[in-house]
Amino acid sequence: MSTSKRRLKLAPEVLPDPRLSTRDGAPRATVRSRTKLHMQHLLAAAAATSAMACSKCNNSGYGVVDPMPAPARCPGLSSGMTVAAAWRVAADGGAPVVVVDVEVGLAKPGTQFTAGAPASTFQGTVTASKSTATHAHVEVEPRAYAAPIMISIPAECPPGTTPGSPASIQVTVILDKAPVDGQPLTATLRDDS
Repeated sequence: MSTSKRRLKLAPEVLPDPRLSTRDGAPRATVRSRTKLHMQHLLAAAAATSAMACSKCNNSGYGVVDPMPAPARCPGLSSGMTVAAAWRVAADGGAPVVVVDVEVGLAKPGTQFTAGAPASTFQGTVTASKSTATHAHVEVEPRAYAAPIMISIPAECPPGTTPGSPASIQVTVILDKAPVDGQPLTATLRDDS
């Protein structure tokens, strides 16, 4: 018996033909073209999603892009105005209300409230609203006694300014004290957008 070792040889390497293969007679797409097509589908989906998300926007452009509120319609409208807020509790035990009085005071000349226009709020029920050109009086029955109340009072811009739509003053009242008749509350003013 012979004990010689048999040498093994490498098999020839078989590689695919470098030409593009075809599927159903059409050339197969390249990686680049498949990626490009996929990116176009993603772009179309993103555009459709943002269009659907903004279908309920106020068309100011701030709803989608910027979470900040829109700029004030009449900047500086509330500067120089004074505000006072206090609890009023009825003697008959009725629901306590927040009484807010805003005076034009030393505001820009020509600044005034829209006489007779009612104030509005989402954090309670407006039980009384009276405004003249220089004074606004609002009474609100709050829904909750822990959250601040934001009240919007219609106002008019001074002459020479052209607001995009009617302006208003926003009063924020912090309900940080118990409802005791006459108890003053912290209130701030800002130009509403």
